[in-house]
Parts: sequence; structure tokens; C-alpha cells
Amino acid sequence: MKRPPEIGDYVLATEDSKGDARYGWCVGHLAKVNIGKRSKGYAVEADGKSLLYYRAEKISSERGKFILDNSDFICRSVRSLWWWKRCNIQKTQADINYIKNGSTKE
Repeated sequence: MKRPPEIGDYVLATEDSKGDARYGWCVGHLAKVNIGKRSKGYAVEADGKSLLYYRAEKISSERGKFILDNSDFICRSVRSLWWWKRCNIQKTQADINYIKNGSTKE
């Protein structure tokens, strides 16, 4: 079982549990965990703002950079953000470059 993120962890956070990129999401550092009677919320700091999200999972800085660098492509994708969290970065980046430029080189 994976551990929940802890304060200070670098996370991918979404407004919905399914990780639909058309809704609110961010990559940043977990600032606070709010636990209520019926739900849990995650306050994540990104771009100097702290916003509340429904789901947050720890990611590496390399994964965060990959997601942020390709955010325009990800927002148009049918894949959930949770798929992007788990995909092979090198292979997926080559596929994105091919779709964008017709080349696997950056």
C-alpha cells in the first residue's frame, strides 16, 4: 500500500479523483492536509499560491518537470493525469515530439 503524501512532498494534485486534466490540477509542494468528517483535502503551493485539491500523490522532480513541460499536450489528451504520473518519460516524450514535430528529437 502506498503511503499518503506528507507535508513538503513534491506532488501532483487534482480537483477530482479521476485526474481529468480538463479540471483543476497542479504540480507543487504539499503545504497542508485538511481532514474533515467526510473528506480529505490537500493544500498545495505552486506559483506562490496555495490551493485546495481533492487528491495528491508524491512525484519526483523529474516527473514534475515532464508534466509541466508538456501541460498543453496533457490538457488535450484523453489520458488521465494519473496515467501521465506512471508513464515511461523517455518513450512518452519521444511520442509527444513525434506528434508535435514529426521527429523524435526535441
